[in-house]
Amino acid sequence: MSWPVFPLNTDGIDPAGSNVTIRNVNITNFDDAVAVKPAHNYAKVAKEGCTRDVLVENLNVMFGVGMSIGSIGPEVGTNPCVKNVTFREINFEYPLKAIYIKTNPGYTGYGIVEDILYENIKIHFPVWWNIYIGPQQMKQPDNSGPGCMLYPLGGCITQPLIDINNITIRNLNSTGGFLPPGVVRCNKTNPCKSINFENINITGWWEKMNWGFISEYAYGNVTNAYPDP
Repeated sequence: MSWPVFPLNTDGIDPAGSNVTIRNVNITNFDDAVAVKPAHNYAKVAKEGCTRDVLVENLNVMFGVGMSIGSIGPEVGTNPCVKNVTFREINFEYPLKAIYIKTNPGYTGYGIVEDILYENIKIHFPVWWNIYIGPQQMKQPDNSGPGCMLYPLGGCITQPLIDINNITIRNLNSTGGFLPPGVVRCNKTNPCKSINFENINITGWWEKMNWGFISEYAYGNVTNAYPDP
């Protein structure tokens, strides 16, 4: 008898380009449900060489690892970029993650994630994090990457070379779940700016432990959010 092997590294939809709409889709998988990938300054399918103007709406996701941005790592000269992406009217059932913005390691160059909106999000019993903004957790198939699978146990280095600006999460409701509500981790030398939480309600057994968000070097505004990040 052997243990079952989940079909990992099986993304649902991985768009890169500009003026993209993904609408009315059901996705069941064990990796990113939708992962918006960065474009570069040589990309012919991307306006101004940046993945931008992407709308993802009316999706039902079973399991999955979220409505994701990235992963995005710094590069020299190619300007990896994701801007102006909207995820709205998304229903999650037992997601491994729901909202996921992830950086990759790298020591030279830069990249940018900017103007991202998550709106009208429903989450039922997240298996892992509701919200995760920070270093890529999964290792790549070639075993590269930070591999922050067990964070907050053990180290997990943040990425100073990716600008993360103007991320808004609005009208999110989550019930159940094993872990605290989420992680927002940025770098001391390049903090995340304008991280906005509006009308957020996340509940779970962790409330009995008085646990909340894990956050580092992220700045923005909070309106009517429980728990307060």
